[in-house]
Amino acid sequence: SMRFCYGTSDTLDAGNSINTVNTWRWYKSPVAPVLSDTMSQKILPQDSGRYVVKKMDINGCIRFDTSMIYVNSQVPVSAGPNRTICFNDPPINIVASGITAAIDSFQWRALPIVDPTSVLSNTATLNVSPATNTSYQVTGFITYGGITCSYVDTMNVVVKPLPVIVRASNMSLCRNTSVVLLPSITSTNKPGQITSVWSYPSNPLAISGGQVIINNLTNLPPAPPSNPAGNIMRLTVTDGDGCRIYDSIVLSVFPVPVINAGPSRTFCDFDKIFNINPGTQSYSPNGGALATNEQWFGRGIYKPNAGINYYAFNPKGTDVLNSPDTNIITYQFTATFPLNNPVTFVPAISGFLAPSPVGGCQAFDTAVFKVIKAPVVESGIAPPLCRSGAAVNLDLHMLGRSTNAVDPLTSYWYVGAPDQAYKAAISGGRNFNPNHAILESYTRQYTLVYADTASGCRVADTTTIQVNENPAVDIGYLTDLDSAVCKTNGSVLFFMSPNNINAADGTMSSPGVASTEFDVSLGKFTISNVLAGKYNVKYYYKDPGTGCDNRDSIDIRIQDAPKIEITDDGTVCSYGAVFNVGFKTVPSAPYTWGWSSTGLGSIQDNGVSGISYTATPADITNGVITFRATTRDLTTNPNVCANVSDSATYIIKPKPDATFTIAPDKGCV
Repeated sequence: SMRFCYGTSDTLDAGNSINTVNTWRWYKSPVAPVLSDTMSQKILPQDSGRYVVKKMDINGCIRFDTSMIYVNSQVPVSAGPNRTICFNDPPINIVASGITAAIDSFQWRALPIVDPTSVLSNTATLNVSPATNTSYQVTGFITYGGITCSYVDTMNVVVKPLPVIVRASNMSLCRNTSVVLLPSITSTNKPGQITSVWSYPSNPLAISGGQVIINNLTNLPPAPPSNPAGNIMRLTVTDGDGCRIYDSIVLSVFPVPVINAGPSRTFCDFDKIFNINPGTQSYSPNGGALATNEQWFGRGIYKPNAGINYYAFNPKGTDVLNSPDTNIITYQFTATFPLNNPVTFVPAISGFLAPSPVGGCQAFDTAVFKVIKAPVVESGIAPPLCRSGAAVNLDLHMLGRSTNAVDPLTSYWYVGAPDQAYKAAISGGRNFNPNHAILESYTRQYTLVYADTASGCRVADTTTIQVNENPAVDIGYLTDLDSAVCKTNGSVLFFMSPNNINAADGTMSSPGVASTEFDVSLGKFTISNVLAGKYNVKYYYKDPGTGCDNRDSIDIRIQDAPKIEITDDGTVCSYGAVFNVGFKTVPSAPYTWGWSSTGLGSIQDNGVSGISYTATPADITNGVITFRATTRDLTTNPNVCANVSDSATYIIKPKPDATFTIAPDKGCV
């Protein structure tokens, strides 16, 4: 038998028996492959098996021969997959292995093989860190059946170049910078193939969207005087092959002074120019009149003198916005630093200097200057009022009054100088009472002011109003105590002041009486057609010059002529001389009555029932008595109706004398 390594070949030679064999027939078990009928048979690795050869010589003699052939399998060595690394990567291990069988030993060589005796490793593992693309070959050995076979495999290590970038510069920033954009990174050898990532390990939240949020940095400078604070921003650049480089920059944060622009203010659009200086606006810090690192700007701001560090605000400036808009006024203070400044790191790093931010560090603060557009008010012209008139709403009373206030109801009126002593005549800021007791009784002009402060800015306009005195009006009669007139007079003439007026300027009237019964020019009241009774006669007069009026009234009683009638004459007997005299007609109010008689006795007055009277002996002796009822008027006016009376006479008849005679008579008892 024989044994071969896979990949090698050999030949079985059956011989020709000194050139006597002219036919060879080969057989193999297993039968594959089919063998050729030649003297020699090439044995391939896959042809392991029993080989039988049948030889026939020229004489027809036949001979068989047998040989057992073994072919070892190919050594299943693998160098492993190709690898890709980046330049300057740490060394990597490439590991050979047996695919289907264990490998007895290995030999690693770099290709091309210059010295076959030079072996890099005799183990399965080879640690490599090539600077350029390199191929590595491994030879695997397996000994079987006393035959050591080998096989080789190759793998490639591809070395990718690192990205080359344009380095970012360090930054000098001011503390009041809110965010700063981290620089974009470009590659000179792999343009468009890199990804750059910035990081800040001290606080990852300090970076967002490619920007550094300054307030989130962990190392920030306190207010000056202090050194700038250093913060290291880490950069990782990765290309499409996964090759990565690292870099960093320093953000040096410079301190910014704390400044104050002073209070916000409100102005009226008619206010004068406001000078901005430390004494008026109380801003800080301030370098005085000669400072060059301070500036104010905003709407309405200007510098009156270019050589002096003071500014002014003009509420009337053409660019100034009126309320509800506001004017943001900014105070800028610039802090300056040396050309190079030592930077403080945490933890400490010494020797790093940062240049000053270009132009220094500017600190800002703002104040709001609000300018109110004051409404325009026009007081208008006041029509005169009468002293006795009712209170008027001045807003409605004035002619030509106007305002463009946002809310006109915020305007108000008051009595202005020099008439402030009369201020009580206005109530509620609108109502003027010409009848107020504090005003003079004679015609006078009073100063009025129409003002509005709703916007916070007081605007006003002045006018005058004239209060005319009312005319003196009087109506009177003979007596004011009890004025009574008998209808038989036909009319009543009153005392009038003013008198003899035009009928268009006044009236006389009384409730229930037709106006035709009065003549105001004559002061006359015709009473012929009115019922008796008490009348309140009113006299109204309006001065045609001022339009002011007044009135007066008087009570007057109109009386019908009185009437009275008592019972008729009669006779009575002397022994029953008691008289009851009654009324046929009782006098009507306002009349009363009184009784009298020719007798000497007392009259018992029973009111409307009449009287009772008992005759005295003298009356009986006289034989006659007369009773009289007379009307009475309580008034004393000479124009009252005359009293009237009625009488009745009674005859008292004497009692007759009689003599009685009784004739004697007898009888039984």
